[in-house]
Amino acid sequence: MTGWNKEALRCIAVLAAASSTSIAASQPDPANDPIVVEGERGNDEAARKEARSAVRTSGAIRGDRPIARWRNSLCVSVIGIEEPARTMVMDRISAHARKLDLEIEDSSSCTTNVNIAFSFDAVRLVDATRSRRPRSFAEVPGFYEEVLFGESAPVRAWYRTGWRDRMGRQAIGQQPASVTMDSVSWSGMLPNKDDAPITTGQFSSRVQTDGTRAIEAAMIIVDRDLAAGYEVDLVADLIALHALAEIYPRDVARDSASILALFDAPADRKPRGMSECDWMLLQEIYALAPARAGSMHRQTLVRALSEAPDCGAGNSR
Repeated sequence: MTGWNKEALRCIAVLAAASSTSIAASQPDPANDPIVVEGERGNDEAARKEARSAVRTSGAIRGDRPIARWRNSLCVSVIGIEEPARTMVMDRISAHARKLDLEIEDSSSCTTNVNIAFSFDAVRLVDATRSRRPRSFAEVPGFYEEVLFGESAPVRAWYRTGWRDRMGRQAIGQQPASVTMDSVSWSGMLPNKDDAPITTGQFSSRVQTDGTRAIEAAMIIVDRDLAAGYEVDLVADLIALHALAEIYPRDVARDSASILALFDAPADRKPRGMSECDWMLLQEIYALAPARAGSMHRQTLVRALSEAPDCGAGNSR
């Protein structure tokens, strides 16, 4: 076993399998109750404000870089939990991915690029990786470092992305990244910093860019102690959101309906799964024109979310 601290890996533990059943709320009889038009969302400006907050909270857009998305098929590995919890996590990711027209490979015969680890000591595991492979964290934004390297995050994730041409093709000689618990390899990746220029070359427009960003690998670690007592299907939804998009969440408590607030929302307002707004965010990310500046992606996402009747309304899927 290379690339990872063996002693840290011994901390990987088994999360007790659990499942939950959804309870449908009783519906009022339309014959007896008057029709009431709810005005909670207020006017269009209020809707746009909610949408801007949702986009900002996700951390999917930073600066003016294009949003990163998966271009390759996904090869998912889940360790540190036993059945049936492991299958629940795998199935939830696969179900969401296929709805986004993403391909999921057979994990027994592919090179892992999405690695999910449940650990008793997530902090030590991240620190071991950081000390041995510091460049693995080169793209982590400053505002997320406290979450990633701190001691209080039940779920933490980081990514490696690469630049593609405007058609989504890899540069010549660029190899797909892989991430495993034995080693972390980002070989062949092009430099990609927050301040990297994205309008060099043929296209100098502030709207259109020379290339597009693709997620090449993702690592997601779940702290077994901090996640104890939470339903596996809810944790699986949160993992799926992290696995399918480059998400660096912040201020998650602002939207208690979002699955991002699973561990932060008040006990009586816990999310019941990936919300309509969470799912729409994913859908819109994969519907965006790829070779566009981050500012254009941001505007498009805000407009789409502000026009969605269920986004921000607290509905779960």
